[in-house]
Amino acid sequence: MHVADPFIREGISVRGVPAGRAAPRLGQAVRDNFTYVVSLQLFFLTLSLFIYGIFWAIEPEKANLLASIIYTFCLANLTVLLQKGFNSFSTGRRPLQQWAAYLGLLLVCTPVMVTIATAVTFWLLAGPRDSLSGWLLHGW
Repeated sequence: MHVADPFIREGISVRGVPAGRAAPRLGQAVRDNFTYVVSLQLFFLTLSLFIYGIFWAIEPEKANLLASIIYTFCLANLTVLLQKGFNSFSTGRRPLQQWAAYLGLLLVCTPVMVTIATAVTFWLLAGPRDSLSGWLLHGW
């Protein structure tokens, strides 16, 4: 005698998983997200090392590796958060419209993100006589 699963109706599971397929485990989703975040951070670290190399090539005495890493991590992660938030609101638009809207949003949000990244870098690296306004006006 066959007993029907009470959570399956007409081939579609009430739990949101197609009938006959196993639901993805929560642990696998957490591992996938963790792997994604770690791979992004490794990419950002590599990017920050390239940026430091450029600053070092221009003025070796003023290049600061730690400042480059902190600044790059802050800006890159804020940009990823902005993009993820934007993607959830921009479904259904043509790709060109999506890019134009995202670039406009990025243009508007960049001063705020740079201010946040500069404030974090200031908080972590500033000397006793430094001021946040000086860092914002003259860079780090």
